[in-house]
Amino acid sequence: MGRYFFSGVITTLTGGTFPYGTMFVNITGCLVIGFFATLTGPDSRLLVGTPARQFVMVVICGGYTTHSCRCSIK
Repeated sequence: MGRYFFSGVITTLTGGTFPYGTMFVNITGCLVIGFFATLTGPDSRLLVGTPARQFVMVVICGGYTTHSCRCSIK
């Protein structure tokens, strides 16, 4: 739902000539994955188990960034 919302808002604001919404979603998702991986790594500040790390990075962030293309056939 977040992917659809942010992509739609950005596309509406920019006019939809270039997929800025898709770009925004992919960049923010990658940033979250990077920061989360850094903060929860084996030698990092936060202690998070491997299954929880995989769930957040693969399921949550991966689902957010994947299929973020809103294609339309005209």
